[in-house]
Amino acid sequence: MNQGPPCPNCGSLLRWYSDQQQWGCDTCRVMFPPQVMVHPQDYATGAPRNKRAQRQVPEKKWRPLPLVIAGLLLAGGATGVTLLLLHKPTPKVADLGGYTDRDTAVRETFRALAAGDLEGLVAKSGSGLVPMIVACDDSHEQTAADAQQAAGLVRDELSHAIDHAKGTSFSVAKIDEPTPAKVMAKGEAMSRGCKLTQPFTSHTLAVQLKLTRKGKPSTTDATLVVTEVAGRFFVATAPKLGGCDAAIAQLVMVQAEVAKVEAPLVTACSDDAWAPKVVECTTHVLQLADAKSCFRDLDPNQLAHVRTAIASVPSLALAAPAAEPATTLGPATQLGIADFWVAPRSDGAFVVTSPLVTATFPIKPTAKATQSSKPNADGKRFDIYTISAQPPAGSNGPVYELELIAMGRNMRDQGGLKEIGAELAKHGTMTKAERTDDKQAITRFTVKGTGVEIVVDAQIDTARGLIASSSANGAQSAATEAFLASVHLRQVPDAVTDPATLTGIRSRAGAKGKFVIHDQTDTFTLEVPAKPEIKRTIDLAGHAVVVTATSTQKRAKYVITVSEMSVWDALAIGPTKLAELQSKKTKATVLWNPFQHRLFRLVCTDTPCDVIAKSVHFADPTTP
Repeated sequence: MNQGPPCPNCGSLLRWYSDQQQWGCDTCRVMFPPQVMVHPQDYATGAPRNKRAQRQVPEKKWRPLPLVIAGLLLAGGATGVTLLLLHKPTPKVADLGGYTDRDTAVRETFRALAAGDLEGLVAKSGSGLVPMIVACDDSHEQTAADAQQAAGLVRDELSHAIDHAKGTSFSVAKIDEPTPAKVMAKGEAMSRGCKLTQPFTSHTLAVQLKLTRKGKPSTTDATLVVTEVAGRFFVATAPKLGGCDAAIAQLVMVQAEVAKVEAPLVTACSDDAWAPKVVECTTHVLQLADAKSCFRDLDPNQLAHVRTAIASVPSLALAAPAAEPATTLGPATQLGIADFWVAPRSDGAFVVTSPLVTATFPIKPTAKATQSSKPNADGKRFDIYTISAQPPAGSNGPVYELELIAMGRNMRDQGGLKEIGAELAKHGTMTKAERTDDKQAITRFTVKGTGVEIVVDAQIDTARGLIASSSANGAQSAATEAFLASVHLRQVPDAVTDPATLTGIRSRAGAKGKFVIHDQTDTFTLEVPAKPEIKRTIDLAGHAVVVTATSTQKRAKYVITVSEMSVWDALAIGPTKLAELQSKKTKATVLWNPFQHRLFRLVCTDTPCDVIAKSVHFADPTTP
């Protein structure tokens, strides 16, 4: 690839893509045919037009060059060739159609795309507008052949967009204009020898879309440039879809053969919900081989779907990394805190998991729960769960750590991230960046100082009352980045709103005239001296589903409650909270099962509670 003329959109030097015989802009991700790019190269060098471009001067001259207008309309950051001459000048802009307002232009463009209405899109593109708004001197005239060729490019771009949109319906959810409209006044110079004859405005719009592709709903964003002249609005370039569409479009740009499998690749990306970092990486590849490094972050199933999508084009196999040996998990053991488990992996790593969070450590971790040194905003102490992996003795390897705090749902954020940042800033120069993982905002802090290098990913989920931070303290590498990327807070259902929570609690006859309270699968059983009355309720204030077993029989009076809560609320019942619940100040006997997320309270009036407590039996917990 060789450097060539400047891009008419952004000014960056174009590169020659020999496989496509076209110029390409790495910044804008747009291709330009070689014959069209004669013009900007002339502008850059001051060289005269070549003889081919000067032949066939019509009796009436159309003056503006196509790429003069391309640069004008794309000043807001869009891509493509726009507003080209198809007809002789007409006296009024309104005669060219267009739309009456900006938002109608956006919505109708996406409607026409979904409907496959190519002629409708072309009719609204402002063909014939150029001679009305730009005047050039004779040395920068445009030939009819130039105009016809450029008009074909517009039609081709819109036609490709329609082909890409087949089977997709769009619903415009929101239209924003994040940057001010580009307004150019009458008489303003457009390029060498060309000036505007009337005001012109270019709107670069950010559009949020709800789309359904082959029956599957999703969301994405798009960029669309709308041109405004004399109160009319025109759309001369296809919308540039974001997300999966933008990522695969970049592959098409760098390797023309990808166009043959563009649709199945977009489907694979959309259906498999590629991670944002994979989509972002793919959106910026400069050659097909670069895609391999992006795709290494796909899981085995996602990667298999990529291979299936490109199977019909053998030359594209370069883009998919070879399948790696599948890793297997060994038997899991309890980690010793809450409902956490750890399992060895066949590649030497260790997977820590719970119903709420999962992480992969490169070496075997240990865990502990410690009481906070300071109270929270309500004046109460809380527990901090820490899972860490230390390097072997004598090694200077990084320290990997995952720290979790559960404060209870609907937590108030008292500036937790600010405090984390302030503490880290004591160790060196700190920077921070934001990203989103599974709808959860994550703030990354990077600290570098003398002999210090720390990366911390922190997230606060106020709705569920969780604070989570993962860190690598030491020289950064692919291993440390893999650990940080592996930490994931799961979006599990709320047990309080699940109608199946604590259903089927009943009693059956036991030995020696006693009764056994149990659930459907005997995950717990307890023996009581008299048959109970059982009632299930929802404790909204306590955020739990509660089953109450009551006996009013003389000399066998008792009240037993079983409260099941969601996993994030259960995590708040650590050693500190449990000690408070089991305090001798309370009359109840309290039992806590961290794996079932259930709290058992026994209150007995004239029968010994300790006998009932000793009869409680829990089934062995299973790994999540």
